Amino acid sequence: MYTHIKLSVLVVIRLLPLSLILYLGCTKPAEIEKLKDEKFSIVTTTTQVTDLVRRLTGDNCRVISLMGPGVDPHLYKPTARDMTAISSADLVIYHGLKLEGKLAATLRKAKDLKVYSVCSVIPQGNLLQSKESDVNYPDPHVWFSPSIWIQCMNGLAKFLAKELPVNETEIFKKAHVIEKEFLDVAAWAKKQFNDLPLNKRILITSHDAFRYLGDFFGLKVIALQGISTVQEAGLGDRTNLVDYINRNKISCLFVESSVNPKALEEIAKETGISIGKPLFSDALGSVENSSIGPARKSFSHDTWSGMMAYNVRSIIDGLDP
Repeated sequence: MYTHIKLSVLVVIRLLPLSLILYLGCTKPAEIEKLKDEKFSIVTTTTQVTDLVRRLTGDNCRVISLMGPGVDPHLYKPTARDMTAISSADLVIYHGLKLEGKLAATLRKAKDLKVYSVCSVIPQGNLLQSKESDVNYPDPHVWFSPSIWIQCMNGLAKFLAKELPVNETEIFKKAHVIEKEFLDVAAWAKKQFNDLPLNKRILITSHDAFRYLGDFFGLKVIALQGISTVQEAGLGDRTNLVDYINRNKISCLFVESSVNPKALEEIAKETGISIGKPLFSDALGSVENSSIGPARKSFSHDTWSGMMAYNVRSIIDGLDP
């Protein structure tokens, strides 16, 4: 009898891994993740949105970012894995204003999917409009305006506090800290730009992502491409930019980390001027790198403050070496 029991136990033990494999094989990847982590799951689209969500929720949620450093949201196409993450998330937070292209429309139309756009709280009067065609549509690069991005952050904090009532107090405390940091960075950046000679406050970039930055900090912004990178610049655009550079004795051009630099590099070669450090435009940078901002504090490039500190220093170094 003892031998029979012992053999039965051995059979069960040996069959257990097989049954587990069969169970997991019939389980969706998202469900497997759920088994490992029961935290409230939030899928985010752009790196800017991911930064806000992670800072506001801390360790209370599992945040899954679809886009990473160097990814152009205008050209982004979700993978099958991305769609699986979206369909199994408790909440999807996206930027909006057509920055993510067709993905945003897909999210809005999806049934049984809770979504939120961080730009939904911006009054229409605060948005810059496209100048590229007869049809007006808003410029989505609002994170370059500290005041508008603070507004987006506070709106997101209120939304998250309703979705996560147990964490409401903590979320609002973090929002207060973030707002103070953003204001400090903005004040520091404004002082840096104010020290630039007026005739050097001309920023020429690959595509038209920096108009909000120009409006807020008093820079004239010119770009080779339009607001979206989907359509490439034409021969007329290049000719006009070369003429402008020559007439105004521009000394530096700026490529972007998420945009192909080839066209602007060719113009720099043709006009004989230098190219500055690549700027962060539609995507933030990597957590491994950081820049010094106000009060000599170091900010990681995967945060809004780190992106701003790096861009401000890079622009000033290029325009007034």
